[in-house]
Amino acid sequence: LPRQPDRAPKLTSTAATSKHRITPRLTNVRSSLTLRGAQLAILSSFGILLTQRAYSTFFPVLLDRLGYSVSAIGLLLSLRALSSTLIRPFISNVVTVFKTRLRTLFIVMAGIGVAIVGAGLSQLTGLLVLFTALMGICGGISQPVSVLMMANAVSVNERGFALGLRLMGNRLAQVTSPLVFGLVADLWRLEGAFLGAGLAATGLAAWFWTLIPAQSSPNSAEQAADD
Repeated sequence: LPRQPDRAPKLTSTAATSKHRITPRLTNVRSSLTLRGAQLAILSSFGILLTQRAYSTFFPVLLDRLGYSVSAIGLLLSLRALSSTLIRPFISNVVTVFKTRLRTLFIVMAGIGVAIVGAGLSQLTGLLVLFTALMGICGGISQPVSVLMMANAVSVNERGFALGLRLMGNRLAQVTSPLVFGLVADLWRLEGAFLGAGLAATGLAAWFWTLIPAQSSPNSAEQAADD
């Protein structure tokens, strides 16, 4: 009988195969994260969560110093969460009003800055309710919009890694915020923490806003955010 050809599959090194598979992907990820849209999405998400965490940490302390009861403090915190939830179905309408996701994100960042400064410096219940609701509305808009910006700024293959990097930045903001603004509160009283967080959010929004007109190329952040 004629000898049958050897049909056994060739064995290759698993490590070598994995290396060839992973290296191009990591290269693509690095190149994707150099896109302005991805950078702005990560930085804006970090800045927003940094200031929101300062609000969540120190606002109950401020209310307690102002003599509010525990139930009143809980009611105001619930108002923020409720405002954040109720605005979610209307995010597309908000983006339509502000024309682009990029402009929407920057405007709500400025709104967060105004809300946290107002909440920290106000003592009237009506103003505290107003600024708390504004904080919830802006926070409810900002996070979904930044996720969409991040997802559309990179290619499909790198979206999972890019969104994971954005979440890592969020966790870093949650760790950093109480430490930084706690030190500010020790040095310049509790109101100083609110003022510092508000100025940080507003300043970041203003800086990002100056970058919008510069995005005119086909691969611009604004076009990537609106695809």
